[in-house]
Amino acid sequence: MCTASVCGICQHKSWSGCSNSDPNHIKKIMNTSSKSDWCSCLPFDEDDAVFIDGTSYPPRAGCGYRRASDSSINK
Repeated sequence: MCTASVCGICQHKSWSGCSNSDPNHIKKIMNTSSKSDWCSCLPFDEDDAVFIDGTSYPPRAGCGYRRASDSSINK
């Protein structure tokens, strides 16, 4: 079963302990906090993206990469 975890990359809430094959566990763990507290990393691979009932969930803790911030883009 999934457990709540802290992403070691962005330091926000994520999940660990199960595969994407049981989305109800992921949904149950993640929906106990607001989306603003969720991991903001992107999955390494598009196949690892987690979509449940039309909602995008973060990748498993430590299995993604940090999003580039707008401030790092030279305009």
